[in-house]
Amino acid sequence: MAFELLPAEESDVADMVTIYLDSFANDPIWCRALDNATTKNRHAFYSNVFDKFFSTDRVLGAQVFKVVDNTTNKMVGFAKWNYPHKLNWGHETDLAATVFIPKEPILYPEGTNVPFQTEISRQMREKRDKWINPENTFYLHILAISPSHQRCGIGTMLVVHGLAAADAAGASTYLRSSRRGLPFYIRLGWKPVDESRVNLDAYGFEGRGWEVMTCLMREPGAAVAVRE
Repeated sequence: MAFELLPAEESDVADMVTIYLDSFANDPIWCRALDNATTKNRHAFYSNVFDKFFSTDRVLGAQVFKVVDNTTNKMVGFAKWNYPHKLNWGHETDLAATVFIPKEPILYPEGTNVPFQTEISRQMREKRDKWINPENTFYLHILAISPSHQRCGIGTMLVVHGLAAADAAGASTYLRSSRRGLPFYIRLGWKPVDESRVNLDAYGFEGRGWEVMTCLMREPGAAVAVRE
């Protein structure tokens, strides 16, 4: 199979949502809060979130890349990065109205475990604010690969592309990972620096116990072990 890495566009959002939900369907944390929402409502919610990657989030350094399978011309994976950025006064004014001070509360779809989603979002923001300097840190926010194309090198393509930009800028990179993704990211040069924990039993997921999300930082030029 021949794969090509390209910038993603707003017209790709529907495919991105499908890949994201399929990729994280069995993950113990991501997407778990929307378990009881209908498929239609889950897609609508994440479509609204992902649409912002190509509008308001651009001010926050958002860059989205996709990998296309050239044999089918279909997207099979994508990565959403936040590159270093500096806000000027005009951007701050725009963001106050659209991102930091929303006019209405987030409208989660019916069936959402709102307390769980709220706690996961709080932990993510807390660790992000602790470890990221927006002006000189690259942030790998999302990496999602279609289950049918996992272990084909697509994740490595998407990550190494962003790491090349970070290394060229002499900048560190940050991300959070579940247990499942840790070996992959450590192989690409990241090192664990922090973690957050959540007791799934406390939010209605009986018998699931504690889950850990690990925060990782990678220094510029760190060795990348690419499998043959």
